[in-house]
Amino acid sequence: MARIIFINRIFHPDQSENSQLLTDLAFHLSVRGRHVNVITARYRDDDPMVVLPPYELIKGVRVDRVWTPKLGRNTALGRKLRNFFFRINAARLLSGISQRGDVVVTLPDPVRATVTAGFLGRLSRARVVNWLQGIEPELENTRRGRNGGNRLRRKRNAALGKAALNLVPGEGMAAYLVGEGMDPGRIRVLPHWCRAESVQPLPAAENPLRREWGMEGRFVLGHRGRLDRLDDFSTLLDAAATLRNRGSFTPLFVGVGRARDKLMAELRGRGLANAQFRPYQPRDRLAVSLSVPDAYLVVQRPGSDGLMMPGGFYDALAAGRPVVYLGATEGEIPGLLAEHRCGVAVATGDTEGFVAAVAGLMTDPDARREMGERARALHEARFERTAALAAWSEALDGVMG
Repeated sequence: MARIIFINRIFHPDQSENSQLLTDLAFHLSVRGRHVNVITARYRDDDPMVVLPPYELIKGVRVDRVWTPKLGRNTALGRKLRNFFFRINAARLLSGISQRGDVVVTLPDPVRATVTAGFLGRLSRARVVNWLQGIEPELENTRRGRNGGNRLRRKRNAALGKAALNLVPGEGMAAYLVGEGMDPGRIRVLPHWCRAESVQPLPAAENPLRREWGMEGRFVLGHRGRLDRLDDFSTLLDAAATLRNRGSFTPLFVGVGRARDKLMAELRGRGLANAQFRPYQPRDRLAVSLSVPDAYLVVQRPGSDGLMMPGGFYDALAAGRPVVYLGATEGEIPGLLAEHRCGVAVATGDTEGFVAAVAGLMTDPDARREMGERARALHEARFERTAALAAWSEALDGVMG
């Protein structure tokens, strides 16, 4: 029987966003009777000291973990070595197991693995599907303020052009790929979803985790996702002097990343000593933890609209919480917030606008509740987990024939 082979550097039990999306999908396909294989690495992003076994069978999914260097992950050289060895070792394993009729699904971590896996998949007569959660190297260019990686970009476009299907979570990303010369018939928009199985909006007063974390009686602005660049939070940092005078304001960051400690130090140095930083929460606490914030901060670097969709956006909608979006005020997420009236879009660098948006939510609980209800309605209409996974199953069934 033909298999679906996923290639991504992180997978269960890693709690990172990218990993949890793939975990949901792989387990769902296995339950539906598909033969699923995941090629991943032996180390977790959220707990790099844990060494995972090279092989496991989890809920019917065969997981093969290849070796990558353990140390140096907080340095550019360390990350390059990690990605290089994952690409080489994953390609070696794929070349030995993929067969005619299989479907090889590549994820963008790292992007060069997409190019290599696509070539090897086609060599074995497998069908190749690319799941682009972000479009690299363009995203890296926005992080570094440069315009490089043109050779890799051409290789990526060639790989995408030969794939059976390219899947993206946003309409803006689909439009960008068409602009890069991709065949629209090989592009499909399949939105991401919130990863908690049974998230229901939970009032703050009824949330046991708020009590455990000492957040009762406070206005909590939450952010969930990677913390890799301090510059992404420059507007929040500039607003700290004003927001610290509003005694109940409490920022909450759930996630990991290279800039975590720097952001913590900056916030506390600017008077927001009550800011809390928590690791990704295990799946059995995810439904409760997503309802801790009163509102969500979703950050998108200017220039990256059409290149990615921030995962925290889906979490906010599922939890029934309004969104304060920091980024370009024209784009896919600002358009959804305006259309459904479930949040506020503020331009990066507009400190006064950001303070006004936060203050408005703090002082008007009725408006906050109504925006949250509309956010939940948008989740149920567009981004509900069961419907999203069913759409994925249908798309892969179409590729497999």
